[in-house]
Amino acid sequence: MPMNYLKATLLSLILLGCATLDAPQSSDSLPNLAQRYNIQWDSQSNRPHSIPGGDGFILKPCDASDESQQNLFIYLYTLPKSIKGYLDGKPKSTPEALHILINQSYRWEDGNFLSGFVGYAPDGTAFMHCGIGQFPNKHMAELFLIELPGFRNQGYGKKAMAALDRWATFLNKAGTTLNGDRKSEIRTLIARVSPDNIPAMKLLISSGFKSEFKSNQFKDELNEPPPDHVKFTQQQIIIDGKSHKITVMTTPRRPEPKVIFLKRIGEN
Repeated sequence: MPMNYLKATLLSLILLGCATLDAPQSSDSLPNLAQRYNIQWDSQSNRPHSIPGGDGFILKPCDASDESQQNLFIYLYTLPKSIKGYLDGKPKSTPEALHILINQSYRWEDGNFLSGFVGYAPDGTAFMHCGIGQFPNKHMAELFLIELPGFRNQGYGKKAMAALDRWATFLNKAGTTLNGDRKSEIRTLIARVSPDNIPAMKLLISSGFKSEFKSNQFKDELNEPPPDHVKFTQQQIIIDGKSHKITVMTTPRRPEPKVIFLKRIGEN
């Protein structure tokens, strides 16, 4: 075999190998990805049907036409005690509560996601509103969760946290995110709670969230005001006899102090 031919053959094989490595891998279908992350998928509508949370607890996408969800939102967002720490902390009228439901209703259009879910107890009662909303062009998504008083402290919050983590991971693997930007996959979940909300902090810590981080990590990814306009303070709290360091943040836009918790997607 001529030497030049041998060299050409070897070069072709090398180039072929490089092309194979650089070529995009075929992604799993959405139903297959959903199955991997324990998401019940409706192939006909090409959207999730539900996200099982275990022991009969289940998350279903917000549906503005669902009467049980309508009643839940009217109850949650019209009672002062129920909405403390959520939205602007002020009770809503019935039309405003239903407007929130409509805004949180699930959409899947051109890769755009609005991830609002309602949690159902094993007996079929709708009792929780939760979800994640991604910051525009950022790698963080904020988690929110509010439930009827009678269902608290029964482990549902932790189940919902785990289910939303799976949902965010699914979105990343599917090659899209909440805002439809394929370059802005969700890397970190963030949660903000009031410093006096010990139950919420206990839930976050038990779900793998941490309140110790570099201030630049939060400021840069969320495009908050310049450093001299953001105040971070470190505090110690005692939960179940254990001391935890928490980071409290205030900004001109959010004068009320909030404890900031972060969690990398997929980490327990």
